[in-house]
Amino acid sequence: ITRDNLLFKMTVDDWDAVMNVHLRGAFLMSRAVQKYMVDAKFGRIVNLSSTSALGNRGQVNYSAAKAGMQGFTKTLAFELGKFGVTANAIAPGFIETEMTAATAERVGVGFEDFKKAAASQIP
Repeated sequence: ITRDNLLFKMTVDDWDAVMNVHLRGAFLMSRAVQKYMVDAKFGRIVNLSSTSALGNRGQVNYSAAKAGMQGFTKTLAFELGKFGVTANAIAPGFIETEMTAATAERVGVGFEDFKKAAASQIP
């Protein structure tokens, strides 16, 4: 989920909603499965981050959640690797979804122009 807004306009509820979905959800899932994976001496944890972890205007909560996901996942790899459990985070860039269409609308840009702008940032 996203609850985009500039920092000074962001509510605590919007901050918490994004953190709860992205970080708390991954924490609860990882905590629930790690015992079984450690006992089996095998497991794969794959989390979803985003290139938004590097920061986007109006996405202080989402960017922080995705950066947190990268740190969380790396820490899981350190803690669980010795037990045969790997942890990786996938960090895709722009993907055409309802969420990115809503972001384009929020910033007042047509979706086609928004997609072109995103594509122009790819080296």
